Amino acid sequence: MLPGFPGITRGLALEVGPGPGYLGLEWLKRTDGTTLKGLDLSADMLRVAERNAAEYGMSDRVEYVHGGGDLLPFENGTFDAVFSNMVRAPIHGSTFSKNNLAMAAGIATLEVLRQENLVENAAKVGEGLIGDLRNMVERFSFMHEVRGKGCMIAVEFAPPSGLKHRAAWKLLDTAQKGLFAQLVVVPLFQRHRILCQTSGHDAATVKFLPPLVIGNEHRVQIASAFEQVMGETEKVGGAIWDLGKTLARAALQTRGRSQ
Repeated sequence: MLPGFPGITRGLALEVGPGPGYLGLEWLKRTDGTTLKGLDLSADMLRVAERNAAEYGMSDRVEYVHGGGDLLPFENGTFDAVFSNMVRAPIHGSTFSKNNLAMAAGIATLEVLRQENLVENAAKVGEGLIGDLRNMVERFSFMHEVRGKGCMIAVEFAPPSGLKHRAAWKLLDTAQKGLFAQLVVVPLFQRHRILCQTSGHDAATVKFLPPLVIGNEHRVQIASAFEQVMGETEKVGGAIWDLGKTLARAALQTRGRSQ
C-alpha cells in the first residue's frame, strides 16, 4: 500500500484536488476492484489527470469531475473513502490565513471582484494588451512569443538571427542564462515605473501581472513603454547595452564568488 492509505483497499473513493492525478492513479494501480472519482477546481489539471489516467491504463476505473470541495456534487453515502494529497495544500495556503479577520477579508475581496466585474475587466483589457505585444513580435528581433490569459502575460525572448544581435545576446547569456530579460525589466521600472519581473531563474521571459482594475489607459502605457525599451535593444552599442554590460559583469562576479 501507499503511505497514508491504511485500510483503503476496496470500493469507490473520492480524491479531492487530484491535480495531475498521480496519487489516486498509484492507489488504483496497487489495489484490486477499486474505482475513483477525482474532484478539482481546475479544468486544465483535470485534462492533465485524464491524460495520465490513459497512460496508466486506468481510464475505465477513474472519472474526473470539475468542482470544489465546499459543495460536493455527490449524494451522501456515495463513497467508501475520501482522501486528498496534502503535499499540494501549501499551494492554497498563506502566512496570513486561518484566522477570522483573514477569512472576512477574503470573502469581502471575492465580493468586490464580483460586484465590479474585475475578472471580466481583466480578461478584456488583458486580451487587448496581449494583442498589442504580439503585434511587436515581427518588429523586434529578440522577441519570440507572447502568451497569457487575462492579466497574466508572458513575453519570451530568444536568440535573434542577425549576426550582430545574436552576438550581443550571447554576451549576456554567457554571463548568465536568460540575462536578456533583465535588460528589459530594469528600464521598464527605472524609466517607466512599470513593475514586472523575470519568470524564473535562468529564464529569458518577462511576466506582467498588472492589477485586475487595470484600464485601457494603463494598457496603452504598458505597451508604449515596452515598445520603447524593445526599440532600444535593437540598437546594439546604444545606452541600454551599457546596462547589459553592467548586468553581465555583476553576473560574472557573482558566479566567481560562488565557485
